[in-house]
Amino acid sequence: MLHGHDVICISSIDWDFIWQGHQEIMATLARHGNRVLFIENTGVRAPTFRDLPRLRQRIRNWVRGIKGFRQEADNLFIYSPVIVPFPYSRVVRRVNRTLLMQALRRWMRTMSFRPAIVWTFLPTPLARDIIRAVDPDVSVYYCIDDFASSSPTAKRIRHSEHQLFREVDLVFVTSQRLQERAAQHHPHVTLFPFGVDFETFSSIRQTPQPVPGELRQLTRPVVGYVGGLHQWVDQELLERAVSQLLDVNFVFIGPQQTDLSRLRRYTNAHFLGARRHEDIPSYIKGFDLGMVPYRLSEYTAHVYPPKLNEDLAMGIPVWRQTCRRSGASTRSLAILSAWRTIRMGLSAWSKQRWLTAQPRGSNVGLRSPDRTVGRRGSDRCPRISSTCYMSAEAVRPRGSVNYAWSTGPHGIGFCAS
Repeated sequence: MLHGHDVICISSIDWDFIWQGHQEIMATLARHGNRVLFIENTGVRAPTFRDLPRLRQRIRNWVRGIKGFRQEADNLFIYSPVIVPFPYSRVVRRVNRTLLMQALRRWMRTMSFRPAIVWTFLPTPLARDIIRAVDPDVSVYYCIDDFASSSPTAKRIRHSEHQLFREVDLVFVTSQRLQERAAQHHPHVTLFPFGVDFETFSSIRQTPQPVPGELRQLTRPVVGYVGGLHQWVDQELLERAVSQLLDVNFVFIGPQQTDLSRLRRYTNAHFLGARRHEDIPSYIKGFDLGMVPYRLSEYTAHVYPPKLNEDLAMGIPVWRQTCRRSGASTRSLAILSAWRTIRMGLSAWSKQRWLTAQPRGSNVGLRSPDRTVGRRGSDRCPRISSTCYMSAEAVRPRGSVNYAWSTGPHGIGFCAS
């Protein structure tokens, strides 16, 4: 594991957003003795009216620190830049680059911060400007989304991303579809799906502590989802399930990012809002079936949902749609297939008699065709924090240090020699 180095992370989310691989990786590097500066999301498109809450939160984050900088934990610092939110305007790009680099250089001088690694989750022109200006020993692009298909206004990012692929030293991706695309521009692309802190989740799974009261008061079975309630959640499919399975409680944990009125009218649909990351395992422990109900689209075809691993680490079966492109002619078939799979999972739950014969957290497993599920009490769940999916060959930077990505029993990360 890398130790004693300075790392800049250019993130595609804010630190206080839903806990994902961004925070997990950078927090791990900080715990292992590296100083990390986490730059919050600078955007991939021009803002719209629905972004106003996020803009207000950014201003609040900026005020929380000293000119946007604050310390979150030992060795971990957060920067909440306030910039002009038009990422593809040449004039605005120059203004943002000047403002941001002035702030970064001032802070780095004060902290004697000399970044050996710049790790970006964003492929924007501004992110590339930061990498060039900082001139690190190693540059990493962790490609986790097909940003160009996320919205019509983000399509312009594709050209910048192609350039970034060619400019960085290491490219990591979270799905095979992303790997295929990145391999057209970079000779060494490593598949590195988001993972889970298996030890933490497993320890909570095996403890006798009860699940949160909000779930204890619900009759079983409980089908649960943890994550953002955004435009990619398939509300059409969920409404069919919620309206026809009235004896099943559907629980949604995460911030609301789109209109959910079509689901909120059902009494067996429960929206608990966002919860602290450290509390999430206890909530998942109260699920009988997990789900990742994303719509089939070009965007979700490239997604590897981290909540899949969290459910598996807690030993519960998981249903997810097969993320393939789906035109209008196959939409009904896709919903029907997904609907049948949910019914099959609940049927298996009923046959196992979890409600009457097993307490929550017991050693009961479920496997359904063409779906990934885990078993409580086994080691079949992903151990991303202990044994990573990937390894990358060493990269010799401009300095005298060799860096390689390694895995081991105590964590994952760069090794320096």
